[in-house]
Parts: sequence; structure tokens; C-alpha cells
Amino acid sequence: MGITSDLVSISGDRHGTVLAYLLSPDFPKVPAAPAIIQQQYNSKFISTLRNGGGASAYVPTTSIYSIFDQIVQPQAGTDASAFVQDARGVGATNIEIQSTCTLLQPAGTLYAHEGVLYNSLAIAAAIDALTHDGPADLSRIDLGTICQQIADPRLSLADVLATEALIPIAAFQVAAYPQRVTEEPPIKAYAQKDIPAGA
Repeated sequence: MGITSDLVSISGDRHGTVLAYLLSPDFPKVPAAPAIIQQQYNSKFISTLRNGGGASAYVPTTSIYSIFDQIVQPQAGTDASAFVQDARGVGATNIEIQSTCTLLQPAGTLYAHEGVLYNSLAIAAAIDALTHDGPADLSRIDLGTICQQIADPRLSLADVLATEALIPIAAFQVAAYPQRVTEEPPIKAYAQKDIPAGA
């Protein structure tokens, strides 16, 4: 059995996304893939994940996200869906790309959901987290250099384009999903607990 010693989250949605309501509105009810309904900001699935301290890190955690995410919103400040709390004191670093690199710097510009995967700051932070004890520490990263890079220099243009192609592929798969539902699937029995209101 493996043990997770670090977690690095890229474009995470620890609180779902308000944009899921566009694909699965409550009125009129529009059939959608179950995962879309489960990603609604206040779904039972998300509430179950956050129940009992699930919004806080269990191991040293680095969460990296962009305010321009077109899939997961909100993604700004402490209300960001990707924001990780640290109630257990294990270490959590939240890196909002545009708050670390400015919008005037290449690495701080309009990175969407998939773009964080090749963002130079995101990759530098992930490497820092995985090569040191605890979460990423921005003081160990040369932000003066990193923030001037559009993409991590170890990646090619083909890598960037292949990453960008993931979104239309995913959109097609969601649209083509055959078993659409209008109600959120029930939580599996092993995960059911009393879920406090507003969890």
C-alpha cells in the first residue's frame, strides 16, 4: 500500500464550480453527464468531499490555479475553489498565478484551466514541492526569471498545443456522454455521513 507524502493540485476544484450550472441548470432541467452535476458548487458530492475537514490538507499540499480558468470558478483569493485550508497544520501553499506573477509578465497572463499545466510558475512550484519537504515555497523559486516565461522552457510548442487540445476533446466527450441524468447520483454508502448545511 502506497503512502501519499505530498499533493500538488493543478487547476483544482475542491469546491466544484459555479459554471457547472450552465451545463446542468435547475430550471429547465437539462440532462447532463453525472460528473457535471456533481461538480456544481453546492452539490452533495462536493459537500461530502468537504465534510469533516475535507477542505483542509491531509498532507503537505500545493495548489496552483488561474483566475482566468474557464472551467472552474471562482478561482480568486481565499474563495477560490482550488484554495486549500490547513486546519491540520501539515502545510498548504496556494498559488494564484496572477497574484504571484503580474498580468504584465508572461507567466501571469491569461492562462485558462489547461494552460496552468504548462505555465512556468506552476511547473517550478510543482518541482519545488516534490523536491523539498512540505509544500512549495515561493522564496526558493527565481520568480524574476520564471515570471518572464510564457511556458516552461523544457516544453515544446507541440507540447503546449497538445495541452490546449485537451479542452475540445473533453468537451466532445462530455457532450457525447450517453447516460445523462437530471438529478445528482446518490452518494455511495461508504461515504455517507451527516452532511452539515453549507459544508
